Amino acid sequence: MRRFEYKYIVAAIYAVVLFLDRLDLTIVNIALPKIAEHFHVLVTDTEWINNAFLLALSLSIPISSWLGDRFGCKRVFIYATVALGLTSLLCALAPDMQFLICMRFIQGLSSGLIVPIGMTMVFRAFDPSEYASISSYIFIPSLIAPGLAPMIGGMMTDYFNWRWVFLFVTPVSFIIAGFSCWLVKEYRPANKLPLDVSGFVLSASTLLLVFHVLSVIGKQGFNWNMLCELLLAMALGYLFVLQERKCLAPLVDLELFRKKLFVQANLILTLFQIGHFGSIFLIAIYLQMNVGYTAMLAGMIMGMQAFGAICSSRLSVQLYESYSAKLPISVGLIGVGVITPIILYLTPSTPIWLGFVVLFVRGLFSGLCGAPIQAIGIGGFSNKQMGQAAAAFNIVRQLSISLGISLSALLLSIAIHDYDLSILVNQDKSVFYAPFALISCSVWCGAWVTLYMDKSSLLMNHKSTS
Repeated sequence: MRRFEYKYIVAAIYAVVLFLDRLDLTIVNIALPKIAEHFHVLVTDTEWINNAFLLALSLSIPISSWLGDRFGCKRVFIYATVALGLTSLLCALAPDMQFLICMRFIQGLSSGLIVPIGMTMVFRAFDPSEYASISSYIFIPSLIAPGLAPMIGGMMTDYFNWRWVFLFVTPVSFIIAGFSCWLVKEYRPANKLPLDVSGFVLSASTLLLVFHVLSVIGKQGFNWNMLCELLLAMALGYLFVLQERKCLAPLVDLELFRKKLFVQANLILTLFQIGHFGSIFLIAIYLQMNVGYTAMLAGMIMGMQAFGAICSSRLSVQLYESYSAKLPISVGLIGVGVITPIILYLTPSTPIWLGFVVLFVRGLFSGLCGAPIQAIGIGGFSNKQMGQAAAAFNIVRQLSISLGISLSALLLSIAIHDYDLSILVNQDKSVFYAPFALISCSVWCGAWVTLYMDKSSLLMNHKSTS
């Protein structure tokens, strides 16, 4: 039997770890009410279980490229995968809320290294002409996992307990690490550049301030302290840009953003991820606490997005190869924006099958976006720039996910005033209007940016990846 080509082995390993990472990120949402009940806290207080994970992701991704170049991509990938498994086990054994949040933060640090380094290994193994095609396969997990996570999490929560949503990650992580030790080749550039410590401190401080403001503004309101923190975050962000421009070995190569198409791809990615992951957070809460579905039923309905994404993912590549990225991305984003508000028409008296249909159609539109956005974002870079480009792209991806969840939680908290999501049971759905409007507006703005993408840059990118 013919041996598999090395590049497909790397792609398969990365696809599995990406699925696990996205599953780990989103599966917790369906268990938040049970976790809040177990630790006797408000459901809105549990948002830091996700926020800590997302913040850690945003802190570790910027140094992933440097770590991979310094110590070897394979070594860092394996260590980070093992750390993900260990911290998942500790999350499952958490005795209190504070310990759980702490472990989620450490878990996020390891997860933030796995995704960009794995992406770098994959795109270094493939020719640029194969980027769009391979993206349609390896990034299916990033679309499937958020859809399957509520279903799996709901079953575990209803039939076992919330600790199982963390526990199952451990053995899978160890298996992935074992296969990586055996099958993956090491890649380490000859140059060992020093770490941009100043850039890391400035970026970390900026992100911490921004996330702190987003997490407390809904409960405390906008006041002078919030304004001062935002101004300080802006100042630190500006200093970070100055530092990166003058640094010989920058944490984030800002020269990448001189490429117009790369900037546009990151903006589209931001708007898409805000809408995609913000909606996952909201829909899980809405179906359980307003419509009255069990965690398992809500998860099964949300899981239809995954099947929709699978059905349309290959179509997105065919449209990309025939008509460039504009068609699949714009159609997908417009469709997501139209379908999302329809979810609010689901009520306790609505036929259950209608929920399955609505979420399936939403998944069809979401599946059109992933691979083309990835192809225009990473395509056109040399192997030397690939690590930095992948790291920068993933920084934007994770910040967008964080913003989507944080902004959705913020608008929901403001709408219900006393911040106790348990009052949503049988309450007027009007508290969801503003958060769902954010989702639709975000993806529609992404569609507008797509339609006005630079034609010449898009044509050059399409030729280099076809």
